[in-house]
Amino acid sequence: MKNALLVTVLLLPFYTFSQSDSTVSDSQFRWGTAVSFPVHPTRNAMYLLPAITYSNKNHQFELGTSAYLWKQSSERNRYGGNFNYRYYPNTQNTRFSSFLFLNALFNYRINERSYESYYYPNQTFYRIDERINYSEFATHFGYGIQIKLWKGSYFISDVSAGTGYFKNVENRTTNHPVFANNGTYSDWDLSFRASLGVGWRF
Repeated sequence: MKNALLVTVLLLPFYTFSQSDSTVSDSQFRWGTAVSFPVHPTRNAMYLLPAITYSNKNHQFELGTSAYLWKQSSERNRYGGNFNYRYYPNTQNTRFSSFLFLNALFNYRINERSYESYYYPNQTFYRIDERINYSEFATHFGYGIQIKLWKGSYFISDVSAGTGYFKNVENRTTNHPVFANNGTYSDWDLSFRASLGVGWRF
């Protein structure tokens, strides 16, 4: 009897802490920061995504800008932004929790290059200056898990799939009209996304 009472007394503070952590914290508005590492295999893109987060009960909203880890030699400028929404069906304040995930992203880049092309009828090389403006918008739906680390910090991982719309505007400058085939190309396609990251709620 004494042993059982002793165990109860020792475990009571942990039980009280866990109850407080999963109920009181859920009802508070909490700002935070997060850094994730998304990979888009269908886009051949990989970047860091620093973001500001806002949590309210079972919901978390994130807004961030894309910091690309590398770019092609012909790329002059590249910009991007992401919006994430996570819904935790149970709670986000237990050691392990799962969530449904929505992502919307926008990417824009400018490619410029110069090269020579051979025109056989007059056996002459012509210099071509090419500029391509590429823009993309995509949405993804998926599932993820969160592991609580220490105080307000956590590890997060998710996978998702969706669809994207992209548009290429090509402009070529040359002194021969055969190679000046400017144009615009756009299409819809499938898009996949996987991400790892860490965050901290204040």
